Amino acid sequence: MAKPLHPKSREWFLERVHCTRLWEEWIKFPANASLQANLVESFEKLGLIRLADSSSAASTAAHQEARENGDGLAR
Repeated sequence: MAKPLHPKSREWFLERVHCTRLWEEWIKFPANASLQANLVESFEKLGLIRLADSSSAASTAAHQEARENGDGLAR
């Protein structure tokens, strides 16, 4: 798992903008697995979530499980 970006860094700000755009697209197309995996990856980079395995498939599965359990975002 990659270390989260520092909150005051330029990279963190750019990732936050990217994450916002991904979120807006995912709201329109929630069944899109690729968008979902990218969003989970972006959350992880921002330090909003931590996953034991950061591979795309595992990220998507963890996020899907959280949604099914009513948790909203994977934690």
